[in-house]
Amino acid sequence: MAKATFVKKARKPIYRRGVRVEADNKNGYRIDTSQPHPDGDILVVERGASYYWWQFMNQGKHYSLTPPHRSELTQSGFLSQLYDLQDKLSAFSADVVTQVESSEHIQEWVEEFCASIDTLKEECEESMENIPENLQESPVSELLQERIQGLEEWKDQLESVSCEVDDEEIQEQAQDDIDGMLWNSGPSHKKALAIKAAYLTAKKREEIAEELSNVECPL
Repeated sequence: MAKATFVKKARKPIYRRGVRVEADNKNGYRIDTSQPHPDGDILVVERGASYYWWQFMNQGKHYSLTPPHRSELTQSGFLSQLYDLQDKLSAFSADVVTQVESSEHIQEWVEEFCASIDTLKEECEESMENIPENLQESPVSELLQERIQGLEEWKDQLESVSCEVDDEEIQEQAQDDIDGMLWNSGPSHKKALAIKAAYLTAKKREEIAEELSNVECPL
């Protein structure tokens, strides 16, 4: 994986294409990205701005004004997709408590996420099928088998998480919790019941979020 370097302040502007200038190297030239290409260019980083850059072997530099995602720092198609899925799960787990509208939406999201895992697993299986018979026991084959098994385990863990928030059960529990108070009817009682139900719903969502965040991909 490439390492991203943070630059607090750009000394020069950085353009996407740049211009070719003479240089004392085997090619006889280099690309000067501080100047725009005469046929048109895009300003990636303004002079004085903070930015990140990273580079793969035998390639030019990549630039970003924001921290790059892990999926951007690898040239592996599989790892790029895997890192992207892991980051999406982490972000969704953090949003479950306050941002997600309903438990049905949580369940639908998890099902769609598991479908994405299946898609990635199918790509690995297809690669396995394309390996010649005499290479079935090769390191590449073993790596693909590990990835397929790891994705299956990851999906099984996610599917075992109960994402249901039973509104009827929460209402009953809220009613039981406020029984015995000095009031049992009227606006105050209804308000207390609504507050308690909202608290129990948030607590249940926190439990779901914790379970989802604790599911780790074995790869």
